[in-house]
Amino acid sequence: MNNDNTGHARCYIVKAIMGRWLGLDYGTVRIGVAVGSSGDGIASPTAVIQAEPVGEFFEQIRKLVGEYEAEGIVVGWPLNMDDTEGPQGKLTRLVAVKLASALEMDVRLWDERLSSFEADTKMAGLYTRKK
Repeated sequence: MNNDNTGHARCYIVKAIMGRWLGLDYGTVRIGVAVGSSGDGIASPTAVIQAEPVGEFFEQIRKLVGEYEAEGIVVGWPLNMDDTEGPQGKLTRLVAVKLASALEMDVRLWDERLSSFEADTKMAGLYTRKK
């Protein structure tokens, strides 16, 4: 998280991260949490937490950051294929900015378009036999 010239917290949009990070799959009812590192590029599911009330959600994330010694948080950002934000994308971005401000830490948005396809492709490569 950095502050812009107005002092407001902002999030970064990124394609690469280094170190250990918490990954969040934000939903209006539940949030999936995973822990991953840049070393292996694989995130392991860790928890599912309730989105409401927001204060408890933020506190649970704070505890997980400490428990896993995470350097920051990556939030999956659901964009449309034409690069626009739909309602869920806008809500996710707003939550990420508030989370960055509340936890005073680096929170990054990750373009999750085609992420399931990429994961399937990566996993298929792990199980392909070489002759």
